Amino acid sequence: MKKLIVFFALLFSSSSLFAQSYSVQGRIISETDKSPLAGAKITLSRLPDSTRSGAIANASGAFLIQNLSAGKYALRVTYIGYRDYVWRFELKESVDLGVIAMKESGAVSDEIVVEERLPTAIQQGDTVQFNARAFKTNPDATAEDLISKMPGVTVQGGRVQAQGEQVRQVLVDGKPFFGEDPSAVLKNLPAEMIEKIQVFDQQSEQARFSGVEDGNTIKTINIVTKPAYRNGSFGRAYAGYGDRQNYKAGGNLNIFHDEQRISIIGQSNNINEQNFASEDLLGVASSSGAGGSRRGGFAGGAAGRGSAMMAFGGPPPPGAFNNPTDNFLVSQQNGLITTHAFGVNYIDEWSKTTDISASYFFNMSGNLASTSLFRQFILPSQLGQTYLETNFADTRNINHRLNMRIDHKFSETTSILLVPRLTLQDNRGRNDLDGITAREALTLGNTRNDFASELFGARFSNLLLFRHRFNIGRTISLSLNTTYNHNDGESQLSALNEFFADPSFNPLSTRTDSLNQFSNTRQRGWGFTGNATYTEPLALNQVLQFTYTANYRPNTSNNETFSRPPSSADFRLDTLLSNRIESAYLTQSATAGYRFFTREVIFALNLGYQWASLSSTQEFPFAFSINRAFQNILPSCISPSKIFGQSKSLLCLPRKYN
Repeated sequence: MKKLIVFFALLFSSSSLFAQSYSVQGRIISETDKSPLAGAKITLSRLPDSTRSGAIANASGAFLIQNLSAGKYALRVTYIGYRDYVWRFELKESVDLGVIAMKESGAVSDEIVVEERLPTAIQQGDTVQFNARAFKTNPDATAEDLISKMPGVTVQGGRVQAQGEQVRQVLVDGKPFFGEDPSAVLKNLPAEMIEKIQVFDQQSEQARFSGVEDGNTIKTINIVTKPAYRNGSFGRAYAGYGDRQNYKAGGNLNIFHDEQRISIIGQSNNINEQNFASEDLLGVASSSGAGGSRRGGFAGGAAGRGSAMMAFGGPPPPGAFNNPTDNFLVSQQNGLITTHAFGVNYIDEWSKTTDISASYFFNMSGNLASTSLFRQFILPSQLGQTYLETNFADTRNINHRLNMRIDHKFSETTSILLVPRLTLQDNRGRNDLDGITAREALTLGNTRNDFASELFGARFSNLLLFRHRFNIGRTISLSLNTTYNHNDGESQLSALNEFFADPSFNPLSTRTDSLNQFSNTRQRGWGFTGNATYTEPLALNQVLQFTYTANYRPNTSNNETFSRPPSSADFRLDTLLSNRIESAYLTQSATAGYRFFTREVIFALNLGYQWASLSSTQEFPFAFSINRAFQNILPSCISPSKIFGQSKSLLCLPRKYN
């Protein structure tokens, strides 16, 4: 009990510490007649990064700038016909500047020219807004070229980070563009059409609807286009051809008419430019030239009998049938890659109450990878021994990806959201390896390894969300999320190792080690998650929240490996390298919580009860079955707080058990 009291004491003290923010206020008047200068522009620049906050003096000349962190600042007040007022100071607490009297400039002219340096960035509440015109780019620059010049934003390895966090969504004028694939937006929108770049933490669907912050946010970039580009057609095309038959071609076409926007993109090249998301790549063991390897001889040992099942008998290879980083770029592959890609994005308002966005993306890639290895041994026992290996891999991947989002509002207080997604993948790969171990002119051993695979994966998910707001803070939300996964794969592995103990190649002294395997995998899985959430306001910034969640996930996995012994012509099931299992996992939980929130801090205290049931039956590699039930009391405490206006701290207790 004492430890729990100490924990909450530290929690509250940490929250108050992290939530500290200050303000600057004052009143602008004319030094001559003491009249208020309504409309005077106040700009506060943080030193040394020049991040700016601003305000406009009201009718009485007063202004207030809030949510400032401690640090050094430069305050500038400007008004036409008056001299600029500049004051540098260090902010350690909230400051009231009182009355600031502006002196007239004394200039008398029929024409007044006001010149001001364009601000790089402005802090608007929780949003950092960059002015695109403040950054120099080439005439043919893309949105990615533009944002890479902005402070605090980095683009590396195809991934975008802002304020130290990975950007997981890019919007265009506040609306989705090509699902949630940042690369499709940044690599295809021309920089010349961009007016502003906004970086912020977007709240969850539930928080945006209810007005109650729940601490669940994703780093988002919103591209604000210039008004001239919001109606009309524009695009670009490029093509190039070089020596060794290298080529690159592509382009995009945008047809914008008010709320209806159609974008078409395409590319074709054989110079290793991939530019697609992780779910467009089905993991292939042979893609890097190492799949199914069974090296032998004196070159470093064999890889073992389970080489083929590295990709097919056990868990699927990384990225093959699961996708922990949906919609985001993956690392470039080795080899020579030819890519053909095409995509269409559609955004429209079907009516004043119905918004729709949809996108389709296709890509086909071929990967040729050829490697050569020469190893020379220098140890006394192996002096003069060499190993030469050649490896050739050929992979083809085809992907179709369809996303849709329909948001319909029955009224100002009731809406329904439908978000279906479908991905189809087809992949074929082949890997051939040859190796020779020799000493001087004598061959000591050789190895031959042939590996081929065919993979197919289908993934479908659908989110249905109903929301109703009775009044401010009192809401109910009902959601159903369904998923289905269908994965099939086949592979063949043929390996032969020969060891020559006698330099005269006497057949009686030759030892061989062979492996001939055929593997297949069949995986089926579906699931649903139902959720009901009700919020009841206690005060303007305090609510009670009650949640019920049910989740059911049955799965079937059938991974089989068949081996053919050297003395037989028939394949036999190898139960040690096979796996057949059926499982089902059901969880139900009910949670009651208290939530306190302001612009600077969120505090949530929850108490939940979870009941879970797990059943599983396995046939190979050994038979067993399991049926277990779990019951848990789940307390949790969450307090994310803003530090210096951007980063967050998070203190919590475990909330669920899987």
